Amino acid sequence: MTTFLLLETRDEWLVGVAGSPLAEFEFVAIRSATTAELCEAVSVYCSARDEKPGVVISLHATSVVSARFTIDTRSRRDRNAMLFELEPTLPFDAEDSVADFVVDGPNVIGIAVCASKFLPLVQQLESRGILVQSIVPTALAAVQFQSIARQCVAWRSNEAVEVIAWNDSGLRFWSHLPDEPRAVARALDVEEFDTVTLLEEPGWESQVFPAAIEASQTASASMFNQASSCAAEIVSGNVTPWIELRRGVLANGDLHRPVQKSINWLLAAGGALLILFSLACWFRASAYERQAEQFADEQQSLFKQVFPTIRTNAPISRLRSEHARFLRSRQTNTDVQLPISAISPTVRLIKGMQPERVKLTELRMQDGGVTIAVEVKSYADAERVAKSMEASGFTVTPQGQEQIGSGRITASFRGKLTDPATVAGTTP
Repeated sequence: MTTFLLLETRDEWLVGVAGSPLAEFEFVAIRSATTAELCEAVSVYCSARDEKPGVVISLHATSVVSARFTIDTRSRRDRNAMLFELEPTLPFDAEDSVADFVVDGPNVIGIAVCASKFLPLVQQLESRGILVQSIVPTALAAVQFQSIARQCVAWRSNEAVEVIAWNDSGLRFWSHLPDEPRAVARALDVEEFDTVTLLEEPGWESQVFPAAIEASQTASASMFNQASSCAAEIVSGNVTPWIELRRGVLANGDLHRPVQKSINWLLAAGGALLILFSLACWFRASAYERQAEQFADEQQSLFKQVFPTIRTNAPISRLRSEHARFLRSRQTNTDVQLPISAISPTVRLIKGMQPERVKLTELRMQDGGVTIAVEVKSYADAERVAKSMEASGFTVTPQGQEQIGSGRITASFRGKLTDPATVAGTTP
C-alpha cells in the first residue's frame, strides 16, 4: 500500500507520495474547494497510482487551535479535564472538537481542530477506499523530523513564522505568528528563550530577521519537505507524532486505532503460538502413531506364539471378532442356571434356632444345601434343632448324635431347601 500526503498550505491542497520533496507534489484543489471536489481530485490522483492507497493529512497552522495551560496532578491523565481547560480558547464548541495534548509536568499544550469541518473529509476519503492513517499539523511534523541541536526554532514559511519549542517530554510551546521580526522577538522575550534557531524556507532568506530576533543560528530548510519525510516515518512506525488528531470522531469509529500496532503484534504472536502448538500436536501424533505401530507388531508376534496354527495378518480383528461372537452367545443363552445365594438360607437357618440352647460348631452351605454340627444339652434340644430347620424351609436328614460328656451332646444334620426357586438367581 502506497501512502500519500495530503498537504494543506495557506491557499491550496497538494498531494504527493509521503517522503517525496515538495517539487513532486501536485495541486488538487484550492483551499476553499468543497469537500466533495477535494476528495474526488485526491481519489483520482491516488487510485491511478495504487489500488488501495493510504493518506496522511497534514494541516496548516490556521486550521488548528493551540493553547498552553497548567493543570493539577490528578487531572493530567483526564482528557475531559484538559479539554475543559482548553475550551476558553476554542472558536468552536468543545463538543465539536477533537484535541490532543502534550503534558510536561504541570504544563500542558493542547492542540484542537473542528471535527465537523474535517469529519466529512475523512469519511469521503475512506468511502472511496483511501485509508486515512494520520492527521498531524504540518509545522509540528516538520520540526519533529528536523534534526536540530537547539530546542527552539522560528521557522519562516508562507508569510508566517512558526515558533516552536520542545524538550525531552516533547512539545512545550507553539505559536503561529505573522512574518514580522518584532512579533517574533516579542514572543521570544515573553517566553524567555535563551537561544533560538532561525529556519527559513528556501527563497525566503533575509538579512534583517536573524539580527532582529537575535537568532543564535540560521539555516535554510523546507518545512513541507520535512513534513513529507516525517509522514513517511509516522506510517512506518518509526516516529510517534507529538500531536495526533486521528482520534475521537475523526477516527471514524475505530476505537482501536491508537493501539492498532500493539494489536497487530498481539495477533502475530497469537498466530505464531498457534503454529507452534499445531507443530507440537503433529509431532506428538507422529510419536503416538509410531508407538501404535510398535504395539501392533508386538501383538502380532504374541498372537503367533499363542495361536501358532492360525494364520492371520490381523490378530486384533480376529480377537474383536471372537469377542463379538462371545457377546452374542451371552445374549442368546438365557437358560444358564445360576448358583443359589447362601445368604438367604443362612439367615433362615439362624433365625429358626434358639441361641441359648445351641452352640453351633460347624456350618457348611453350598447351592441351597446346608450341613451343620451343634452342641446341645440333651437329645430333646437336638430334636428341636431339626424341627427349627424344617420350619425354616429345609428337608432335614440327621447325620448322627454323640454324647461327649455329662450334659453335652453333639449332633449333625444335613438340610436341603424345599423351595430353592425363591432364592435362586443371586450370587453367593
